[in-house]
Amino acid sequence: MIVENKICILINWSREIDMYIDLINLIPEENIDIIVNDIKTIERERKENSKDIEKNLLAKKIKFKYFSKIYKKKKYKIILSTGLASTQKISLYSMLRFFYGKIIGRFLDISGISEIFLKLFNRPFNAGGKYCRIGLMWYPEKKIGEKVVRYPTGTDLKLRYYPDKDLGKNFDIFFTHSSMEAELILKKFSNKICKIIGYPRYNELKEKEEILYNIKKEFNINKEKKIIFWTPTHIHYPDETSKNFIPWIEKISFLNKKYNIIVRPHPKLIKINDKIKNNLEKKGFFVDDKLDRKIGDLFKVSDLVLCDYGESLFSAIYLEKPMVLLNIGKNLQYYKDLEFNLSLDHKLRNDLINYNTIADINELEKGIFNSLSTEYSKKILNLKKLFFGNLNDYNSPRDITNYIQSFLK
Repeated sequence: MIVENKICILINWSREIDMYIDLINLIPEENIDIIVNDIKTIERERKENSKDIEKNLLAKKIKFKYFSKIYKKKKYKIILSTGLASTQKISLYSMLRFFYGKIIGRFLDISGISEIFLKLFNRPFNAGGKYCRIGLMWYPEKKIGEKVVRYPTGTDLKLRYYPDKDLGKNFDIFFTHSSMEAELILKKFSNKICKIIGYPRYNELKEKEEILYNIKKEFNINKEKKIIFWTPTHIHYPDETSKNFIPWIEKISFLNKKYNIIVRPHPKLIKINDKIKNNLEKKGFFVDDKLDRKIGDLFKVSDLVLCDYGESLFSAIYLEKPMVLLNIGKNLQYYKDLEFNLSLDHKLRNDLINYNTIADINELEKGIFNSLSTEYSKKILNLKKLFFGNLNDYNSPRDITNYIQSFLK
């Protein structure tokens, strides 16, 4: 097999282009190959995904190759990937696990035995039960890279199991958003290398006035109103997808009278529900569905962020933005998973203003008002120090570029 003396960056989703762009711009073209993930999959969320990536790379005049063209044909000295290449790799084991989950696992759930197992053994032994997938997470990176770097995707870590043992098997080097994340990795995998990089995608944003001018022009928003950026996460359970989002649309639409609300439905949700944009615009929301959006721009110009779970909470904290959290029902499996797995985004409810869908208009207005206070801003700053520590200790994009290039001959 040919080993290319190059750096490879595997792009699994369009939004990753924004995450890697600083590195791509710093690495000499002859030293890097950008690989588009065109792995065949049954996942609804990945419909036309490779075409979206191609379109956005072409718009930025970035050359690329296809995963299918290099897989099992060549390797690279070093590869960077988020590890999100595929969650639906089907094998004999995954099929046996699927049938176990759907039959035995489902019985364990219905009978309550899985709850007993959970208390006794810290595992339900249901293989996912009702939500068991026929495919499993697959990491192809080792097949195309001699050294494999995992690029971070967020600080919404699930502390009960993070990092998963499969990450230790498939990645040699970990870039992390924070020292806290690095400590968790090294505690579990003492032989790994960690490099703390913060959020490079937010380090070189333009001046707020310039971004604001362009955003106001793009969305034709009222220049006299404050901007709220609403960024809901994606729920991967098919029968719960958008239950963190749809119930809140009507509930908070009254805020459009006082604020410019730019809502960015998760790109995966738009793939599944192509009517969502039209429904939001009818309610007076400004909808951002630009796949190659420099997401830091929307955070930077916003006066307030509305979010629920996932990475957005920590992006807002990193950029020192006040936020109000919109909760989901405690009966949902997604909520139960967050609670059981000690997910950091779930834990943030103890520190931040948050509401359930039963909240009335007066409560919501009061929460918005309090979130814009100086006292609340100080709380956000304290959370930034807690999660991200001293940013001066982080590796810069230039540091990281020099490091990964050191693996080349």
